[in-house]
Parts: sequence; structure tokens; C-alpha cells
Amino acid sequence: MKRLITWTVCLVLLHAAAFADGPAKVDGQSVPEMPKFGGGGPVTFKRWVLRNLDLSGSLFSEGDEIRGEVSFVVAKNGKLRELDVSRLGMSALGRRIEKAIAASPAWAPAMQGGKPQAQAVKVLFDLRLVRDASGALRAEDIAAYRQADKSPAFRGGGPREFQAWMVHLADSMTGTSVEELQYRVSLRFVVECDGTMSDLDLQARRGKSYSTKKVRQRHYAVPVWTPAVIDGEPVRFRSSISLDFSPESEKAEATDSSGLPTPYLVAEKMPEFQGGDLNTFRTWVQQHLKYPSELYREGIEGRVLVTFVIERDGSLSSVKVMRSPHPLFTDAVVQVLERSPLWKPGIQKDRAVRVKYTLPVDFRIPPGTQASAAGDFGRSPGASRSY
Repeated sequence: MKRLITWTVCLVLLHAAAFADGPAKVDGQSVPEMPKFGGGGPVTFKRWVLRNLDLSGSLFSEGDEIRGEVSFVVAKNGKLRELDVSRLGMSALGRRIEKAIAASPAWAPAMQGGKPQAQAVKVLFDLRLVRDASGALRAEDIAAYRQADKSPAFRGGGPREFQAWMVHLADSMTGTSVEELQYRVSLRFVVECDGTMSDLDLQARRGKSYSTKKVRQRHYAVPVWTPAVIDGEPVRFRSSISLDFSPESEKAEATDSSGLPTPYLVAEKMPEFQGGDLNTFRTWVQQHLKYPSELYREGIEGRVLVTFVIERDGSLSSVKVMRSPHPLFTDAVVQVLERSPLWKPGIQKDRAVRVKYTLPVDFRIPPGTQASAAGDFGRSPGASRSY
């Protein structure tokens, strides 16, 4: 019988600034760069522990699970101290996890103002023992994350694309038009590491017995997603979406706070930039980006995460910086986006629509590059000299 050792699971760093991209300053204050393990973060550390877990002996069985939180401090020298595994309990599996953590390689310590700092870390495990192809036991991470470096993608898009797929195929399932069904379904699910959907939870506001049955039937025919990624590897990802098949949802066009139609995240035909897509635009941005000379001299790097909307006339608007390690980086990115040439707008149902994008913009100094004349500070490394 499957044994369940109940504790909590997942993986978290204590501070919200956990993954700031490189040392930076905000309003004159140093922003700490959190500790790293093997070039990644806590998920990479968790994977190392699972891969180095000693499961020899007769104490463990396929299907055993454990959930529990571990805390420790990454010291200035990168070594772990103040290890606390009390929430794993006194189980044999918990003791093996403790042993693996104690034998783990050193971390790269947290940095602030160019100096190493001690940093408290919490790691929450959620694992199950399974057998590999050879029959040997191994630990599998079964945590379902809600945030990732790269969210799941459905047929090149996201939730809107998934909803459009469900609506489009409803007729073929029922013989009745979607507009006539008049139901709304709240759908929660997990996108597995292989892109399949699991843990389906349905709630319908109207026509429950009918609508949930039809959505559940369609769920089994859904094409695989592109899974979420953390630290370069796929992870389980928990998602939720509302599927509104009521006629009101088709007749009324939703608006945002500005009174304009709510932008699409995915349209039938996405906007085009100079004959290409968002990657083409990102290249254009990086080529025209001006690296703030002060930050270049200090060797400060980072990534700015920005959103914007391509309007129905092809212009770029509604620039919003979601994350930035320094105000000077923020200003540099906004200035470039505001000079964007016109796009070819997105198309939905044969009409131009607003489309929202999220774009990461990197400020990186190539290894071995040194600041020279002030005139060279202006361009982002690798950018065109025609700027």
C-alpha cells in the first residue's frame, strides 16, 4: 500500500528579490543578488538533492511520498549552516534527504554591494518514489509550480489560444453552436512535464451536468502543451482559466481601464514587425538600446521585463515596466520602445485587434570588455554602431 508521509512541499526563497539579474542599485541602494546553486536557484538545488538521494536498502517502496520544508543559511563562503529538517519528520526518507543536503556542494553566496552576505533559504520538497526503466527507485519531483521562468504554451500561445481551441471544437462535439450552450466553466489543471494535462477540476456556473461533461471530453483530446521551464528544465505547472461559452461573451467586447478593448494575448494572426515576429522586434530593440554609461562603468548588468500593446493601427503603446534592476535601465528601454516603427496589427475574425506582448530586455557586458571612452558607453554591447 502506498505510504504517505504528510508535510508541505515546494521550493521558495525567503526574499522577493530572489532572482535579480546581477548586482544593481536602486535609488542609490544596493539590491542583493540572491545565492545561486549550480548556476540556477532553489529548483536546481532541489534537483541535485533528488538525484543524489540514497535509496538503497529495504526501507523504501515505490509510491512512497514525502512533503516537507527544509531551511538553512547560505554563509558568506557558500557553505550551508543552521540546517533545519525538523519538518521532514523522523522518517527514513527524511533522514536520507538531510544526509544528501549535508553533502551538497557549496552555493555561490548572496552578494550586496560587491560583498558576500549570509542569506536564509527555505526549500520545500514534494516528491514521490518511482521506478526507472531498470527497476531502480528514484525520487520524482511532483510539485506543481505557479510561477516559472517560462510559462506553458499552447500551440504557440497561452490561455487565450487554449480557450479559442476549446470554443472552436465545441460544435463538433455537441452538434449545437457554442452560442446556444450558454455556460461558463472554471477549469483548473496541471500541465505536466511532457505537456499533457492532469488533475482536471471543473466547475460550471450554468448547465453543470452538461457543460462539464463536454469540457472533460474535450480535455482528453487536447494537443500537448509546451511545458513550463525553471532553470532550463521542464516542471509541472498549475493553471486556471475561465471558459465562457455564453452568447454575452461574444456580443460584448471587454474593455480595459482606459476604456479601450482589452488586448489579446494571442490572436488568430499575430502582429508582424518588419516581416518578422516578436523575436525580430527584440533584436531591433537590443540593437538600438543605449547602455547607461554610469552602469556600464560600474559593471552593472540586468534584465528589464516590459509589457506593451500593439494597437489596431500598428503603433506601440501602453508601455509598462514590470521589473527592472535600476531606473536608468528602465529609462533606456522605454526610450527605445517609444521610437518603435509601425507594426502590422494583429487580426482576429478578419478585423484588426489590440495585442499585448511581454518582452525581456537584457543589459549584458561581454566578458573581457572594458569601459573606455564615454562615447562607447552609449550602445548596448553588440548593438549596431549606426545608433
